[in-house]
Amino acid sequence: MSGYLRNVGRRIAPFAVPVIAAASTLFVMIGSLLLAPLILAGFWLNDYLMREEGIVAG
Repeated sequence: MSGYLRNVGRRIAPFAVPVIAAASTLFVMIGSLLLAPLILAGFWLNDYLMREEGIVAG
């Protein structure tokens, strides 16, 4: 059984690094797309609240 797994591992190994790299890149890109609007909304809300309080002119 371990010999079979070793042969399968040798066949899969060359593809493992590019597949992991592509998956992690995709994960980071999707995370960035999801977080960007939240970060921008946070900046907008902070600016809005500071103007309401009179801390910042505008």
